[in-house]
Amino acid sequence: MTSTKDNSSYTLIYHPFSPFARKVFMYAIELGISELFTLRKVVVAPVHYPGWSDDVPFVGAFNPLAKIPTLAIGQDDGFFGSATICAYVSALARQRGINVVGDESAAVDRVFWRRRTIEACVDGMLDAEILVAYEQRIRKEKGLYMDSWVEGQRQKVQRGISRLEQECQRGSLKVLGAHERADIADCAVAVVLGFLDIREVEWRSTAPGLDSWYESVKQRPSFLQTNPLADWTGKPEEKNRL
Repeated sequence: MTSTKDNSSYTLIYHPFSPFARKVFMYAIELGISELFTLRKVVVAPVHYPGWSDDVPFVGAFNPLAKIPTLAIGQDDGFFGSATICAYVSALARQRGINVVGDESAAVDRVFWRRRTIEACVDGMLDAEILVAYEQRIRKEKGLYMDSWVEGQRQKVQRGISRLEQECQRGSLKVLGAHERADIADCAVAVVLGFLDIREVEWRSTAPGLDSWYESVKQRPSFLQTNPLADWTGKPEEKNRL
C-alpha cells in the first residue's frame, strides 16, 4: 500500500495542567514536529462545574468523551487518548523522515516491552492522582469525600513509583545525553513526576534513582517549554489548578 502525506491541519486541544496533554506536546517537541500543531487551551470536567467545564461542548464535537488531550484534524475529525495521539505523532515524524527512538519492532526484547509498559504504568498513575484531585476539589464540597478512596488511589501512585524506581535500577530507564532524543516512555515519566510535585505528593524518599533521573530530564527544552503553570504560548496560568 502506498503511503501518502497527510497535509491536514492539526489542533491540539489541551490545558497546561493536563499531564496527558503535556506528555503529547513534550513528545512532539522531542521529535521536532511541534510546529505542526496549533494549540487550543480549554477547560473541561466530568461534571458541570463553572470555570472547569466551560468548553465541554466544543471538545465533545471532536471527542465524545470530552476529555483532553484531543487532536482535532481539520474541522470534523479528532483523535483522542494520549497513547493514540502519541502513536500518531510518531507516524507523522516517520512520515517526515525522522527516526523515532524505541518505535522499532522487538518481539522478544524484554527492555523494549518494559519501556512500553512504563507508559501504561504512568497513565494509570495519572488517572489515579486526577481522581484524587476531583475527590478533593469537587466531591468534598458536596459532602461526598471518601478517605478510603483517596488512600486507594494514592497506593496505586506509590506502587507505580516503586515500579519506575525498579526500572531505573535495572537499566530500563536511563539518564539521556544532551543530544539523545527522549522517547514516549521518557516523556511519560517526566510528566508524572512533574504532576506529583505540583500535587505535593512525596515520592523521592523511596526512589533515589528516579530522583536523579528526574533532575536530569528537568533541564530538557521539551520539559521547560511545557510548563504546567503557563499556557504553552507563554501566558501565565493561575486558575483551575488541581
